[in-house]
Amino acid sequence: MAHLSKFLPKIDSNSKILNTIKCARTKSEAVMKNVIGESEKLKLISHLENNTFSLIVDESTDRACIKHMALNSTAETILQVPDGSEANEQSKPDHDIPEQAESTTINDAENRDPVKGYENAMKFLALKEGSFQPKNILYPVINVRKFREAWFNQYPWLEYSPALNAAFCFFCRAFYKLNKMDNAFTCKGFNNWKKAIEKFNSHQKSNIHLESSIKVEEFKKTLRVNCGSIAHKLDSQRSKIVTENRQYLSAILETILYCAKQCIALRGHNESNESGNQGNFIELLKIRSGDNNIIARYFLQKEKTFRYVSPDYQNIFINLMGQNVLNQIIENVKNAGVYSVIMDETQDMKKHEQVSIVLRYCDTRLNVFESFIGFYRTDKMDGESLSNLLKHTLLTLGLKIENIRGQCYDGAASMRGSYSGVAKRIKDENKLALYVHCYAHVLNLCVVDVSGKVVPIRNMFGTLNKIYTFIGASSKRHSIFEKIQKESNLSNNTLKSLSDTRWGCRIEAIRSVINNFNSIVLTLENINETDSTHGPDLVFELTNSLSQHFQKKNANFSTISILTEATLMELQSLRSDDSFDKIWTETEQLASKESISPPTIPRIRTIPSRLGGGETLISRNVASYFKTNIYFPVTRNHRDEDILEVCNTYNINFDDLKAELKLFGKMCSSTNTDENFEAHLTLYLEKDLIGSFDNIYLIYKIFLSIPMSSASSERSFSSLRRLKTFTRNTIGQERLSNMAILHIEKTFEINFDTIIDQFDADSTERGRRLQLS
Repeated sequence: MAHLSKFLPKIDSNSKILNTIKCARTKSEAVMKNVIGESEKLKLISHLENNTFSLIVDESTDRACIKHMALNSTAETILQVPDGSEANEQSKPDHDIPEQAESTTINDAENRDPVKGYENAMKFLALKEGSFQPKNILYPVINVRKFREAWFNQYPWLEYSPALNAAFCFFCRAFYKLNKMDNAFTCKGFNNWKKAIEKFNSHQKSNIHLESSIKVEEFKKTLRVNCGSIAHKLDSQRSKIVTENRQYLSAILETILYCAKQCIALRGHNESNESGNQGNFIELLKIRSGDNNIIARYFLQKEKTFRYVSPDYQNIFINLMGQNVLNQIIENVKNAGVYSVIMDETQDMKKHEQVSIVLRYCDTRLNVFESFIGFYRTDKMDGESLSNLLKHTLLTLGLKIENIRGQCYDGAASMRGSYSGVAKRIKDENKLALYVHCYAHVLNLCVVDVSGKVVPIRNMFGTLNKIYTFIGASSKRHSIFEKIQKESNLSNNTLKSLSDTRWGCRIEAIRSVINNFNSIVLTLENINETDSTHGPDLVFELTNSLSQHFQKKNANFSTISILTEATLMELQSLRSDDSFDKIWTETEQLASKESISPPTIPRIRTIPSRLGGGETLISRNVASYFKTNIYFPVTRNHRDEDILEVCNTYNINFDDLKAELKLFGKMCSSTNTDENFEAHLTLYLEKDLIGSFDNIYLIYKIFLSIPMSSASSERSFSSLRRLKTFTRNTIGQERLSNMAILHIEKTFEINFDTIIDQFDADSTERGRRLQLS
């Protein structure tokens, strides 16, 4: 306001004008002084006191001064701003230049009087003022003659000076040329009223006047057509600046999102200008600047002093994008109505307990989704702490506990405990939250148990693990192994380790030994006996296929039940003499090919007769021994009771449901639909029966929403290993969780304009650096 008072000292401090003025650049003071002289100042004040205006403000400004004023439709004046001015606030358009002033005040006569000099004419033309033609005043008489007011209508260019009682030409004064103009109508004034008409006509036809008239019209056209208005020109410049600023921020967001989706680090060890490697984020921006002019200007050339590449702004952008994806997921879950929870925990690189939470739900077309919603750190792993963490997370996201229809965890006591586990605590609040022990974990436990109960199989896996440890533990031994593979022209397949928690590792370990058997034998010359029968291979092939299906996101109870039954039937079929004979033949062929001693019956320790023992009946047939003691125990069928949940627990009207099922059953029969869940669901969707059989639709939605395994949570741990590494172990929890969301949920689209608008709306807390709206 202090700067404004220099120019408009007579405006009251409480005036509505001062209350609407904003900041602009200090350099405009000089522009203002040059454009407005003392004689014009009073005229401007008079208009400002009676009209509203908006002030054009440039970005990044923190010193108060005036740059431009655009009067509204009632105003008669507007300031001329030099070319190159930038605008950052909306301005109101100007109207056509008035040809004449309709009334005259005392201030008008003092300021507009041609006696002030021809220099003022151009200024007032720029201010969209016409010829100065004072009316309703007394004109002095000279030799019985005086100036006549009617001449104003006859000669639009005519001006009158009350101070000199003389006539002037406004057009010639505006475009005055020294020694080329008629001084009587530009400098001295004409007052020989007796010959007024004659002189006026003569001047109007003169070449110099015609030339000035053309210049005036062209000047007016420039103001009206070329820029429409000065305010419009400034607004266009402002729009251009805003567009470029948003394009630059979009480029920043694209680069950050790329790094997040690829799960690569953004920051570098040394990000200073002297560093040879400033980190993936900055180095990627440098590469992109080669074909992106906005990045080159803003980032490399530093056209803007603020570049938004600091770690703090990286965190802000990552958080905004992560929350954007999370909001889309939550919106989908709310639209689904019911959902299930999948949760698991693991330790990160810094020994912090990280809890992964996944939500399973269906869309309106019964497509199944399992969406990751973040990593959450916890200090305690008891059932109460984990259940409180889960409930707090769901409530924070606006999800209701009573809408949970399923919960799937591993077999840890804190998760499945019957009295204080997470499953029990959630079910106490919601009776319909069915607990499912992860089927993938159950299958893996069965495989591990079988591998340990049958002694020869247990010994075989122990041998496989020792081979892996013996060769892999030493770089020298491993190099010998690779060299033999290369000399033998064998495929470069690595050996696989065993793990009780890694699903499918056993079949991979068996395959790796079989594929590399010759290389292993040549490498380990001191090993003369290796049990590599194909019996366990078949068993683990079958269970591995079932395990792979358990890990699918769209797995459902019906399909898994069918696959489980099929697997059990296949395992049962292996318990036959024909199957064993086939495997035994393959085993003998492999032993012969690799010059291995044929299988023999191991020596059985017996209790001495003096201690109450005696002779034990032992099979003298080697094949019979292996069939009875190894093959059949592995393929034995241990069936658990099939669990079929009935949907009457979900408060569905039995009669209505029965009627719908009867009609739908007839449709399935008439179309020869297979008698399985997948076929019925396909028919239901193809016939678009969602609005017809509402109860069946509800059952389908609940049935499909119940998870079968916690594989999605387990998969998120792989992302955690890539995100929080040895060199990135100081990453913050919020950044870690949002980076994981962006990496795992890649299918969700992010609208950068929405992110920029949200960032701009929050800029009041941080302070705005770039104009974004």
